[in-house]
Order: sequence, then structure tokens, then C-alpha cells
Amino acid sequence: LTMIGCTVSENTATRNNGGGIYAGANLTMTGGAVTGNQAQFNGNGGGIYTKDKLDMTGVTLTGNKTASGDGGGIYTTGTLTMTDCTLTNNKAGTGGGGILTSGTCSLTMKTCILTGNVANFNGGGGVYASGSSFTMTDCTLTGNVAKNTGGGGVYVADGTFTMKGSSRISLSTGAEENEQGKNEVFLTNNKMIAVPAALTGTTPVARITPAAYNKSTQ
Repeated sequence: LTMIGCTVSENTATRNNGGGIYAGANLTMTGGAVTGNQAQFNGNGGGIYTKDKLDMTGVTLTGNKTASGDGGGIYTTGTLTMTDCTLTNNKAGTGGGGILTSGTCSLTMKTCILTGNVANFNGGGGVYASGSSFTMTDCTLTGNVAKNTGGGGVYVADGTFTMKGSSRISLSTGAEENEQGKNEVFLTNNKMIAVPAALTGTTPVARITPAAYNKSTQ
């Protein structure tokens, strides 16, 4: 299925996954928007739920949410490739306010912006990465929040996390400068950020919360 310049808005999955879109096969999206959709009860993927290959270019996801499930914007167990996409103000009842990856999923993002996404319980305001790999190139994450645990920007639960180019996970400031869950990267035990070449974004490029957290010793 190919969608070009389409708008998917204000839809509800009452007891299932995929408030806006449920994709059980390959899906390509170019332009358009996915806004204000929701998955109720324990459904995952407020905006989009995908089990296969999803390629997105220039798509905006805004204001999608799950009630008690994961992946306010997107929940994926397949292969997700995103270029020039924007995710703003998506909310998950549990983990992955913007995106949650699971299983053998690989997530590749290039020149994407994630802002103001919220995970209410399990971390990953911007992205909850529990798939096989997550690579971001020239992306910016700002003002994402995990309310109950760490990883406001990115929560790395499993797989690899790689940052390239001008990618930057903007640091929180003021009273929230060292606060867990405020647009930082949470690394579970033995996880790390891979940086194969020098990053070109404004430094510092990220703040890390380790699994054993003490904000007085950052």
C-alpha cells in the first residue's frame, strides 16, 4: 500500500491496536499527516501500528495517543525507515510517546524532529528502543518527557543505538538540568551509544542516565 499526501485524523481503535492505521503488510507513506488518533484500552500504536516494512518520508504525526498501551505515535515490530518526518505531542499510556520498537524491529531515522512527546509510565518519551537496532542521522530530539522513569529522549532497552551526523538530543535546562526523564538517554545495563564518527551537532549532543542513577553524580 502506498499513501501520498494523505491525512489520517481523529480515529479511534476502541479495544485494538492502531488508532489511525493498522498495517499488517508493507506500507509506504510520502507527505501527509497522522493526527489526533488514539488506541484505547490496552491498544498499541495510537497513530500507526505496523508489523512489516514501513517507509515514511515527510510525514507529520501530531497528537496521537494510547490510553494504556505503548507507542503513542508509532508502534512497530517490523522495519521502519523515516526521512524528514516530524513527531510532536504524541503520548503513550506506558512507553514510547513518539515511537516504540519491539522484537526484531530496525528503526532508521534521518533528518527527523521529535518534540514534546510523552511516555506516562515505561520510559522513552521520544523513542523506546527495544528492537534490534535504532540509528539516527541528523535528527533532533527536544522537550520529550518520560514521567515515571528515565529516557525522556530515548530509552534503550535492547538492541543497538547509533548516533550519526548532526544528531542531537537537546539537554534540559534550569531546574530540570539533571532530572531523570527530561529528554535524556536512558541506558539499561550493558547498553551504550555507538558513535562511528565524530558528531557535527552543537555540543553537548546528549545527556545519559545510567541504570544506576544518582543525579548528584552526573
